[in-house]
Amino acid sequence: MKAQTLTKAMLKANACFWKATVDTDPDTGKSTVKIEEWRVRSVLNRRPSEGLEPLPTAFFVKKVDGSTWVKLSPRTGDYGWASNIRGIDKATCHLGCPLPDGMATTKYRACERAKILHRESRESLAKSLIRFGHSSPDDDPEYMAEVANEVAALDRAAAYWKTREKAV
Repeated sequence: MKAQTLTKAMLKANACFWKATVDTDPDTGKSTVKIEEWRVRSVLNRRPSEGLEPLPTAFFVKKVDGSTWVKLSPRTGDYGWASNIRGIDKATCHLGCPLPDGMATTKYRACERAKILHRESRESLAKSLIRFGHSSPDDDPEYMAEVANEVAALDRAAAYWKTREKAV
């Protein structure tokens, strides 16, 4: 599954996108999948490089309660984006370009995309270790068990969100 491209229909302020990440707790060995909500904070015309026509550009912000999504004033229900947002919680994308790594329009597609990115990162790790003269991580049974747990967790999450999205 290729990365989705940013279309004109997706290019709206406050549009919702999802990103899935998998993590393994080193103490328990349990893998968990976290699904993050990303929102389009604004859409502006920006030049992708010198001399080209301006393209609509979406500015994404990860929605984290208390960090990026905060209470703005003591009034009831006055919530909004924080004025200072860390660079790790922001992303940009031009119209017609692939969405930033791992982002998708549905939670199911985010899980599927995370599986692909997980496999690609594992393969690039193996290549770089072999290039520098180390043994392949595939020879380590502990590492392979962790990889199997992470892939299984992503499969379970994808299956869950696939049935949820069909029900709606």
